[in-house]
Amino acid sequence: MTMKSSRHWNPLPRILPVVAAALVAACSGGGEDGAPSLLVPPPTAVSATVTLTWAANPDTEVNKAGGGYRVYYSRNSGFQPGDPGVRMVDVPYAGGAAAPTTAGLPVDTSGLWYFRVQAYSALNPGGSPLSAPMAVLVPAS
Repeated sequence: MTMKSSRHWNPLPRILPVVAAALVAACSGGGEDGAPSLLVPPPTAVSATVTLTWAANPDTEVNKAGGGYRVYYSRNSGFQPGDPGVRMVDVPYAGGAAAPTTAGLPVDTSGLWYFRVQAYSALNPGGSPLSAPMAVLVPAS
């Protein structure tokens, strides 16, 4: 049995990333045709937390015992959950009206990180389709 609304739920348009240290995108005027280009310095070791907030899945089963969200993240933009180096944080329903829709995600290197959210429930433990990747630039310390 699948979640009734999982096919229609897409948290991407409402995922609001907030980086604890700061969300930084450095631009210069050196791109092609005078357009700005994104300057991403080489990764360095950091101890940072990315706080990610997403829109709640309206399916009632997600917001009951056995439900919640999984947040997957990686340095690779095209990652899938089983790929090497992919990290996952489980954000389970813990009581109250709904499962949490915010997670603090530890990162250990600066640079671009990519995040995807998946809802799950006791009726659909494999989860809904993953959201599209959301990129966050973690600054060097």
